Amino acid sequence: MQDFYKPELGNKLTANVQELDGQRDNALYGILDVLKGYTRHFNLEQKEAADLLLSSIYIYGDNIPSDNYQKESTIVTKICSNWKNEEQYSSALSSLHLTPWANELNKFNIQFEDQHMERLELDANAPEIKMRDYRTLCSESYRKALKYLDANAVLNGEAAYKALSLKVNKLIEINSKLIDSRSKKTEETLAEEL
Repeated sequence: MQDFYKPELGNKLTANVQELDGQRDNALYGILDVLKGYTRHFNLEQKEAADLLLSSIYIYGDNIPSDNYQKESTIVTKICSNWKNEEQYSSALSSLHLTPWANELNKFNIQFEDQHMERLELDANAPEIKMRDYRTLCSESYRKALKYLDANAVLNGEAAYKALSLKVNKLIEINSKLIDSRSKKTEETLAEEL
Protein backbone atom coordinates (compact mmCIF):
# COMPACT_ATOMS: atom_id res chain seq x y z
CA MET A 1 0.00 0.00 0.00
CA GLN A 2 2.94 2.32 0.69
CA ASP A 3 3.91 2.04 -2.99
CA PHE A 4 0.47 3.27 -3.99
CA TYR A 5 0.71 6.53 -2.07
CA LYS A 6 4.40 7.14 -2.71
CA PRO A 7 5.23 5.26 -5.90
CA GLU A 8 8.05 7.65 -6.75
CA LEU A 9 9.98 6.52 -3.69
CA GLY A 10 10.19 3.05 -5.18
CA ASN A 11 11.56 4.32 -8.47
CA LYS A 12 15.31 3.81 -8.91
CA LEU A 13 15.75 7.32 -10.35
CA THR A 14 14.17 9.13 -7.42
CA ALA A 15 17.45 9.55 -5.53
CA ASN A 16 19.07 11.10 -8.63
CA VAL A 17 16.13 13.44 -9.13
CA GLN A 18 16.20 14.52 -5.49
CA GLU A 19 19.96 15.08 -5.57
CA LEU A 20 19.78 17.17 -8.75
CA ASP A 21 16.91 19.18 -7.29
CA GLY A 22 19.06 19.86 -4.22
CA GLN A 23 22.00 20.94 -6.37
CA ARG A 24 19.74 23.20 -8.42
CA ASP A 25 18.26 24.70 -5.24
CA ASN A 26 21.73 25.29 -3.78
CA ALA A 27 22.88 27.01 -6.97
CA LEU A 28 19.84 29.27 -6.98
CA TYR A 29 20.10 30.05 -3.25
CA GLY A 30 23.80 30.76 -3.69
CA ILE A 31 23.17 33.19 -6.53
CA LEU A 32 20.43 34.87 -4.51
CA ASP A 33 22.70 35.24 -1.47
CA VAL A 34 25.48 36.79 -3.54
CA LEU A 35 23.05 39.14 -5.28
CA LYS A 36 21.55 40.22 -1.96
CA GLY A 37 25.07 41.05 -0.76
CA TYR A 38 25.76 43.09 -3.88
CA THR A 39 22.60 45.15 -3.29
CA ARG A 40 24.55 46.76 -0.43
CA HIS A 41 27.68 47.32 -2.51
CA PHE A 42 29.36 50.73 -2.44
CA ASN A 43 29.80 50.61 -6.24
CA LEU A 44 26.54 51.84 -7.78
CA GLU A 45 26.98 49.83 -11.01
CA GLN A 46 27.35 46.57 -9.13
CA LYS A 47 24.41 47.43 -6.88
CA GLU A 48 22.23 48.16 -9.93
CA ALA A 49 23.38 44.93 -11.63
CA ALA A 50 22.39 42.95 -8.52
CA ASP A 51 19.03 44.71 -8.31
CA LEU A 52 18.38 43.98 -11.99
CA LEU A 53 19.18 40.27 -11.61
CA LEU A 54 17.17 39.95 -8.40
CA SER A 55 14.16 41.50 -10.09
CA SER A 56 14.55 39.03 -12.97
CA ILE A 57 14.22 36.22 -10.40
CA TYR A 58 11.59 37.70 -8.09
CA ILE A 59 9.07 38.23 -10.89
CA TYR A 60 8.55 34.46 -10.54
CA GLY A 61 8.16 34.52 -6.75
CA ASP A 62 10.35 34.82 -3.71
CA ASN A 63 10.74 31.12 -2.86
CA ILE A 64 11.13 29.30 -6.17
CA PRO A 65 12.83 26.17 -4.71
CA SER A 66 9.69 25.39 -2.72
CA ASP A 67 7.57 25.18 -5.88
CA ASN A 68 6.71 21.77 -7.31
CA TYR A 69 9.26 20.17 -9.63
CA GLN A 70 7.60 21.16 -12.90
CA LYS A 71 6.97 24.76 -11.91
CA GLU A 72 10.48 25.22 -10.54
CA SER A 73 12.01 23.72 -13.69
CA THR A 74 9.99 26.01 -15.93
CA ILE A 75 10.90 29.09 -13.90
CA VAL A 76 14.63 28.26 -13.77
CA THR A 77 14.59 27.59 -17.53
CA LYS A 78 13.00 31.01 -18.14
CA ILE A 79 15.44 32.78 -15.83
CA CYS A 80 18.49 31.13 -17.40
CA SER A 81 17.17 31.79 -20.90
CA ASN A 82 16.63 35.48 -20.11
CA TRP A 83 20.07 35.77 -18.57
CA LYS A 84 21.69 34.18 -21.59
CA ASN A 85 19.69 35.89 -24.34
CA GLU A 86 19.19 39.41 -23.03
CA GLU A 87 22.27 41.63 -23.05
CA GLN A 88 21.37 43.56 -19.90
CA TYR A 89 21.24 40.36 -17.85
CA SER A 90 24.32 38.72 -19.33
CA SER A 91 26.28 41.96 -18.75
CA ALA A 92 25.04 42.14 -15.17
CA LEU A 93 26.06 38.51 -14.55
CA SER A 94 29.47 39.15 -16.06
CA SER A 95 30.07 42.34 -14.05
CA LEU A 96 29.29 40.44 -10.84
CA HIS A 97 31.33 37.38 -11.92
CA LEU A 98 28.26 35.16 -11.68
CA THR A 99 28.23 33.76 -15.23
CA PRO A 100 29.86 30.44 -14.19
CA TRP A 101 27.34 30.08 -11.37
CA ALA A 102 24.45 30.82 -13.71
CA ASN A 103 25.82 28.19 -16.12
CA GLU A 104 25.90 25.64 -13.28
CA LEU A 105 22.31 26.48 -12.36
CA ASN A 106 21.28 25.91 -15.98
CA LYS A 107 23.27 22.66 -16.16
CA PHE A 108 21.67 21.29 -12.98
CA ASN A 109 18.23 22.29 -14.24
CA ILE A 110 18.72 20.52 -17.59
CA GLN A 111 20.04 17.40 -15.86
CA PHE A 112 17.16 17.51 -13.42
CA GLU A 113 14.57 17.81 -16.22
CA ASP A 114 16.12 14.86 -18.09
CA GLN A 115 16.18 12.62 -14.99
CA HIS A 116 12.70 13.70 -13.92
CA MET A 117 11.28 12.93 -17.36
CA GLU A 118 12.99 9.53 -17.36
CA ARG A 119 11.53 8.81 -13.92
CA LEU A 120 8.05 9.81 -15.09
CA GLU A 121 8.38 7.50 -18.09
CA LEU A 122 9.36 4.60 -15.81
CA ASP A 123 6.38 5.35 -13.56
CA ALA A 124 4.08 5.49 -16.58
CA ASN A 125 5.30 2.11 -17.76
CA ALA A 126 5.00 0.52 -14.31
CA PRO A 127 2.14 -1.91 -13.70
CA GLU A 128 -1.05 -0.07 -12.99
CA ILE A 129 -2.00 0.12 -9.34
CA LYS A 130 -5.75 0.16 -8.85
CA MET A 131 -7.05 2.31 -6.04
CA ARG A 132 -10.28 0.32 -6.00
CA ASP A 133 -8.38 -2.81 -4.92
CA TYR A 134 -6.63 -0.94 -2.11
CA ARG A 135 -9.88 0.65 -0.98
CA THR A 136 -11.55 -2.78 -0.83
CA LEU A 137 -8.63 -4.24 1.13
CA CYS A 138 -8.62 -1.32 3.58
CA SER A 139 -12.38 -1.47 4.00
CA GLU A 140 -12.28 -5.23 4.72
CA SER A 141 -9.45 -4.77 7.24
CA TYR A 142 -11.31 -1.93 8.94
CA ARG A 143 -14.50 -4.01 9.22
CA LYS A 144 -12.56 -6.96 10.69
CA ALA A 145 -10.95 -4.67 13.26
CA LEU A 146 -14.36 -3.23 14.19
CA LYS A 147 -15.83 -6.73 14.64
CA TYR A 148 -12.89 -7.66 16.86
CA LEU A 149 -13.29 -4.51 18.97
CA ASP A 150 -17.07 -4.95 19.21
CA ALA A 151 -16.69 -8.56 20.32
CA ASN A 152 -14.11 -7.64 22.95
CA ALA A 153 -16.23 -4.73 24.15
CA VAL A 154 -19.16 -7.13 24.66
CA LEU A 155 -16.97 -9.63 26.54
CA ASN A 156 -14.87 -7.19 28.58
CA GLY A 157 -17.02 -4.09 28.78
CA GLU A 158 -16.89 -0.90 26.80
CA ALA A 159 -14.79 1.05 29.32
CA ALA A 160 -11.61 -0.76 28.28
CA TYR A 161 -12.05 0.37 24.67
CA LYS A 162 -13.17 3.94 25.28
CA ALA A 163 -9.59 5.31 25.06
CA LEU A 164 -8.94 3.32 21.90
CA SER A 165 -12.19 4.56 20.41
CA LEU A 166 -11.21 8.18 21.16
CA LYS A 167 -7.79 7.66 19.53
CA VAL A 168 -9.29 6.08 16.43
CA ASN A 169 -11.81 8.90 16.11
CA LYS A 170 -9.00 11.47 16.47
CA LEU A 171 -7.00 9.73 13.73
CA ILE A 172 -10.05 9.75 11.49
CA GLU A 173 -10.47 13.48 12.13
CA ILE A 174 -6.78 14.21 11.38
CA ASN A 175 -6.87 12.15 8.18
CA SER A 176 -10.08 13.86 7.06
CA LYS A 177 -8.42 17.26 7.53
CA LEU A 178 -5.37 16.05 5.59
CA ILE A 179 -7.56 14.84 2.73
CA ASP A 180 -9.45 18.16 2.73
CA SER A 181 -6.21 20.18 2.61
CA ARG A 182 -4.85 18.07 -0.24
CA SER A 183 -8.13 18.45 -2.11
CA LYS A 184 -7.91 22.23 -1.71
CA LYS A 185 -4.30 22.24 -2.96
CA THR A 186 -5.36 20.18 -5.98
CA GLU A 187 -8.19 22.62 -6.67
CA GLU A 188 -5.80 25.59 -6.33
CA THR A 189 -3.28 23.94 -8.66
CA LEU A 190 -5.99 23.30 -11.24
CA ALA A 191 -7.18 26.90 -10.93
CA GLU A 192 -3.59 28.17 -11.45
CA GLU A 193 -3.21 26.06 -14.58
CA LEU A 194 -6.39 27.53 -16.06
